[in-house]
Amino acid sequence: MRHISYTIPDAHDGLTVGVVLRRGLDMSGRAVRHAKYVEQGILLDGVRVHTNVVVRAGQMLEIEVADDDAAIAGSQVEAQGGPVDIVFEDDDLLVVNKPAGLVMYPCPGHGLDTLGNYLMGYFKASGKRCNLHPVQRLDRGTSGLLVFTTNGHAHDVLQRSLHSGDFSRSYLAICVGVPQPTEGVVDAPIMRDPAAPRQRFCVAQGELADAPDAKPARSHYRVLASSPDGSASLVLLELETGRTHQIRIHMAHIGCPLLGDVVYDAAAGGDAGIERPALHSAHIELTHPISRERLCFTQPLPPDMQRLAESLGLPPKHEGGAWRLC
Repeated sequence: MRHISYTIPDAHDGLTVGVVLRRGLDMSGRAVRHAKYVEQGILLDGVRVHTNVVVRAGQMLEIEVADDDAAIAGSQVEAQGGPVDIVFEDDDLLVVNKPAGLVMYPCPGHGLDTLGNYLMGYFKASGKRCNLHPVQRLDRGTSGLLVFTTNGHAHDVLQRSLHSGDFSRSYLAICVGVPQPTEGVVDAPIMRDPAAPRQRFCVAQGELADAPDAKPARSHYRVLASSPDGSASLVLLELETGRTHQIRIHMAHIGCPLLGDVVYDAAAGGDAGIERPALHSAHIELTHPISRERLCFTQPLPPDMQRLAESLGLPPKHEGGAWRLC
């Protein structure tokens, strides 16, 4: 069981338990409702209480945030043994390094060989009673860092912090050509491509500019290195929004599609030297949802992207020993 504790400060003296849970612990209404119906779900100085009880400064308030047994038993993702590259783990967070080619969740053709299956298998083997709570997602072909939480409250907090200073993500991409200017922002709404709505997305422009399903999308980019002949570049990208395929669409939109991305530019695939879009989730900074500690994780280019970079004459590192990702 996972309890979160909070000592009532002077500023909260005289407030009710429910108000303190929302203001002091940033609890969502859903999390509070869940705890209300759990034995020992909300405790004040070790005694179970209702949310309308008035608190006094110095008292200890505790709330249960773990997934309940029914939710775990009802999971649609079956536990399976498989490799999981864990970068960081504590009572609330799990940061993993996903290899390219691994599907995140069961789907047609991949019922048991997904990251979700392997994580549930890891939880089961390690005795953790929790469900999958992904904070963000990566395409099958994208490698790199992913954050999961082990309870719904931590997930709620991090989801609210996405695309803010409390949770930032940086990606490395190897693109065709060199974006001009070499640093900028792509601000272009994204929607499903009417020509292939189940396979791809597109920028909503021209006659599609006012499409009802178009969603705002902004990507910041900065060229880190370019090949001697200007045929390719290593680009750092940070997202203000998290649309499906956003980086792939935006880079193709400005004429610099990702190498290996046959979905958004057939010519960029071909004999690209890599069998998937050259995209890697390289850096994540976040504020821990419970402790409020600042955490930073960096994952270097995987071997296939490293080989591609070297074959194109892109230096693998800058003078300081690694790419500056923040």
